[in-house]
Amino acid sequence: MMREIKFRGKCAETGQWVYGSYVDYPVPMINDMEEFIEVVPETIGQFTGRVETNCRGVYEGDIVEVFDTRDDLHFKGEVVFENCSFAIRGRLVTHYRWMDYEVTHIGNVHDNPELLGENA
Repeated sequence: MMREIKFRGKCAETGQWVYGSYVDYPVPMINDMEEFIEVVPETIGQFTGRVETNCRGVYEGDIVEVFDTRDDLHFKGEVVFENCSFAIRGRLVTHYRWMDYEVTHIGNVHDNPELLGENA
């Protein structure tokens, strides 16, 4: 089964999040299946294929909290794409096997950068 390929970005005009297909011509845009919407390039993030505990899709740039009682893990970090994989970059380490963990969306780096403060 293939995962769904979709993106999100902040509308350049309204600042609202829009979701759909990414198009990079002539400016970055998201096609939400009704129209093409210009987005702020720095806010574009790809869907990871993962849904978090509250049934919300997880995208690059999201800040998530991880609880794993089996491995006694509790941390928060930013969802990133690096080394050909989606990962969670925490304050001390990057977790690549995070698909095994239960994650909860707590914000994103564009709207809530303070969530990655010193206690991340």
